Amino acid sequence: MTSELVLDASTVIAFLDAHDAHHAAAASLLVPHATERATLYMHVVNVAEVLVRPVMAGREDAALNVLAELGVVTDDVADPPLVLARLRAVTGLKMPDCCALAVAQRRQLELLTFDDRLAAAARSGR
Repeated sequence: MTSELVLDASTVIAFLDAHDAHHAAAASLLVPHATERATLYMHVVNVAEVLVRPVMAGREDAALNVLAELGVVTDDVADPPLVLARLRAVTGLKMPDCCALAVAQRRQLELLTFDDRLAAAARSGR
């Protein structure tokens, strides 16, 4: 198992929401990595995406605790705007997805996502 990975928001949102269609799959992906104490990187924008629903429900502290227990590390390295703009122009992905992709590319790590277009871009190295 890989000791370092990059997560996009969809994976963590699914993990936090037991009613999400991808919840079981997210748990099967994330729990083993958390058990082995893997480092799971997320772009600061993607962490913010994950926190929207918990903030709306007044449960942000619980969500932050889960992220910490999973081993999520906020990657707050500022990618140059041109890097993100190029990813957006080449892939057609939304900017938050480009942020996750930029972290994966910069760190040369696998990206865990349930977004098919984002996964394809990560595999192609765009």
